[in-house]
Amino acid sequence: DGNSVGPSRVNVTNPTNDDPAARSFTLRVYLSTNNIVSAADTLLATWTYNNVDFSAMQVRQFNVPAPVIPPGTTPGTYWLGAVLDSGSDGNFSNNNVWGWDAQEIQVVTADVFHDRFEN
Repeated sequence: DGNSVGPSRVNVTNPTNDDPAARSFTLRVYLSTNNIVSAADTLLATWTYNNVDFSAMQVRQFNVPAPVIPPGTTPGTYWLGAVLDSGSDGNFSNNNVWGWDAQEIQVVTADVFHDRFEN
């Protein structure tokens, strides 16, 4: 079965002087073969955060449980990134992750770990 990569945090910013009412946000975590993470990549997990209130120019931190890498994923270098649902995001044009906050990971086969323990 798949391996989890550990929990993380995602910073979400209200980059305006507006003070919108509290609402729900949907955050999706994707696995990408490059550092440009988008909704076209492999969806790993979806979380909804309810009743989130952003003040003007405020940064909120969303705790994200550990996503699971799908079984059978080819070993190699991948990137994880989070995309905020455009239906709940007032500035969704900046949601593609262009390298600066995509997290690079290495996927290895389970056999590599077994061989290390046996030898």
